[in-house]
Amino acid sequence: MRLSAADPRSSLALALLLLMGTAAGRWTYMADALDIDYFTLWSVPRALAAKPFADGRTPDIYDADVQRSLGSVLIEEAQVPSVSPVQSRATAITSSLYGNRVDTTSSPFAYGMTGLLSSGDFARDV
Repeated sequence: MRLSAADPRSSLALALLLLMGTAAGRWTYMADALDIDYFTLWSVPRALAAKPFADGRTPDIYDADVQRSLGSVLIEEAQVPSVSPVQSRATAITSSLYGNRVDTTSSPFAYGMTGLLSSGDFARDV
């Protein structure tokens, strides 16, 4: 059986192919974007644990100075040779997007749960 251009099945097949191509491209883009969003959730508890603060209390993670301090901890960590390329890439992207700070927008509960459930290896956790 030969399909003509006027055949509705041809149009449907072409539309499905275009949809699948668009979905595949979007999936790739979204996977990278989700890595960056998860990196923020993952990195805040990690940076807080890595950097002791002067008074021993947990600082206000929504304060711009604290966000810059957390960002510097993560940037230093990303330069260690044992850090995964995925973590280094996520650090570089978030640093460039947010001016070398961590843009904390989630709730403390979300950061706490992510910190409790993560292994410390970003590539595995993501």
